Amino acid sequence: MAGVIQAAFADHAPQAHRLVMEALRARVPTADVPWLAALAKRTVEQPGPAAAPARALFDRFGPDLAEWCAGLWDGTPCPDPNARTAALRLWGDLVRMGAADRPPLAVQARLASTVRNRRWSTACTVLRHWNGHEVSSVAAVGGEPGWEELDAALGSALASAAVPEASAGEVALLRSFLRCRFAPLGTREEVAAAVDTVAGQVRLSADTAAIHDSGAGFLTERLCEFDPGRAVGVALEVARRTAGSGLADPHHVTRLGWKWQKPLTRLAATADRKDWLRLIGGLADGPQAMLQKALDTAAARRREEDVRADAARELAASPYRDVAMAGLRDAAVRHRRTPLEERLWPAVLRPAGA
Repeated sequence: MAGVIQAAFADHAPQAHRLVMEALRARVPTADVPWLAALAKRTVEQPGPAAAPARALFDRFGPDLAEWCAGLWDGTPCPDPNARTAALRLWGDLVRMGAADRPPLAVQARLASTVRNRRWSTACTVLRHWNGHEVSSVAAVGGEPGWEELDAALGSALASAAVPEASAGEVALLRSFLRCRFAPLGTREEVAAAVDTVAGQVRLSADTAAIHDSGAGFLTERLCEFDPGRAVGVALEVARRTAGSGLADPHHVTRLGWKWQKPLTRLAATADRKDWLRLIGGLADGPQAMLQKALDTAAARRREEDVRADAARELAASPYRDVAMAGLRDAAVRHRRTPLEERLWPAVLRPAGA
């Protein structure tokens, strides 16, 4: 019966804000947190105007709900473990939809140090929501404050019995992802540690989803700023792990190629000629999706070079040579009509204030 009532609350709350006001006033986790978490999940996964009333609800009460959730994990006792887990899911979705602020990494570290047993799968999902590219920026060379504490909390959990064997791989993958996005990269040792960590995870990955979740693309983007050669090395590690599917990439490999569009674009803009040719030569054995993206960005970003001649030479023995050269020809025509810089008005025609 309680489940039916909670489902009704979730259905009516977007039009009856008083339900949430009463939940915040009474603060009975078992009664209200589960249906609020269910509504938040439904809202964040339902794009378009149908979710607008629920989004307005969470925009109004999001900060207060996040404060309640935080208290259930860092203060107020909660005897119901299911309600506590639901509070974590609710908190994650509030941040993901922009209705609450992202917790600092130091706060996330304290939370991670309290997670036990079966809650690790939920905790990993929430930590990814809090640190994904939708709600956080990739850190500068110096890293983001609090990463060391969070990494240490995850490492300690892995070394102890806090993480069940079924979740150990997921926690290790999350740890790699967070290092790639937020760890400092100011010294050779820090760069080597990040590259070695993500390379190890890529080799262990059973599918392209796990490769993406390792954070390799984000590390490549960061390395482009000061060490494009190491960035090329990370990209080729991913390529070697995903190549070998035949001349036609399966759908999941093609999707990975799309996800690597930004890192490859950054490489096209920052890598010197030697590193760029090493990248193209390394992609000669596939996957086709990454090779095609690399050549497409080269046609747009490296116009001062003879990209076609370079590709013909580096791909001479590649099984993808013909399709890659055809795609490069189309890209060259397309990008020749697209200026790299924003067009400016001639001075005589420039509007006032432009």
